[in-house]
Amino acid sequence: MADVDLETMQARKGESAKTVENLRVERGKIAEFARAIQDPAEIYYDREAAENAGHPRVPAPPTFLRSSYLPRYRPPGIDGNLGFDFGLDSRYLVHGEQAFEFERPVYAGDTLSGETTLVDVFRKSGRSGGEMTFVVLETEFTDGDGELVATSKNTRIETAGAIGSSGDESDEGIPSDGTRPPARAELTGDTDTGLTATVSNVQRIDFVRYAGASGDFNAIHYDEPYARAAGNRAVFGQGMFTAGVASIPVRAWNGLDAVRSFSTRFSGQLWPGTDLVVKSEVTTTDASTVELSIVAESGDGDALLTGSAVVDRA
Repeated sequence: MADVDLETMQARKGESAKTVENLRVERGKIAEFARAIQDPAEIYYDREAAENAGHPRVPAPPTFLRSSYLPRYRPPGIDGNLGFDFGLDSRYLVHGEQAFEFERPVYAGDTLSGETTLVDVFRKSGRSGGEMTFVVLETEFTDGDGELVATSKNTRIETAGAIGSSGDESDEGIPSDGTRPPARAELTGDTDTGLTATVSNVQRIDFVRYAGASGDFNAIHYDEPYARAAGNRAVFGQGMFTAGVASIPVRAWNGLDAVRSFSTRFSGQLWPGTDLVVKSEVTTTDASTVELSIVAESGDGDALLTGSAVVDRA
């Protein structure tokens, strides 16, 4: 792990930096992202379907704001550390948690800006010894009128053991033939018993397509020799790929514009050749909202993600 003084890091709590500019939300990019997370909802692909569902324009999936990490949306001098380079060792960094709060959906035609604040920095002991450093960053996304659209909270963890390098943001390994296979998530159940989204037989190409759609070009997710050299049995899926699939039952519960918040905590790796199964069910209700619990597992029963969401009641 990098030798970084915790007091120096904590002294910067509350500092902010502009980290996103001119994020032009395009219909084609929304469709690409929706296909990458395997969501077949017509509102993401067809303007008429979106309007029939009550949207003024084509909306974006709840986790679409992950694409703000693409380098073209960063102001000069802002890299993947979002203005808070503490010298943490990228070989040991993992995405621990991700949460979103929405004032409204993101729509095609929006031009978004983002300002990121360092919310917290702390350390605690790892399960197998050593210390882990936690960095919590919160980004507020505003539209061209300066109105708040959504807030994203990201927790990064420098672990006590190697997990492989973060790679770089090149386009190596990304297909250029323009292939756009249909999204294949299958949604079952209902709002009484709970909704389940299943993506069968996830493969490496799914991780590659998500990388191209989201800007997460960590080679550990698509370069087999690289992943094995880092000590993994194979490439594995991005946590936010799993979170994207987990957003499908949340979106389906009462419509995309009903989603108020969506949060996830990552707990395992999604390997190629298995199914991805996301289950959601009601935990609490009140007069105006429903709170959902979310669990994602592989077809082998490995825990991948837990989360929650709040949606407006019908």
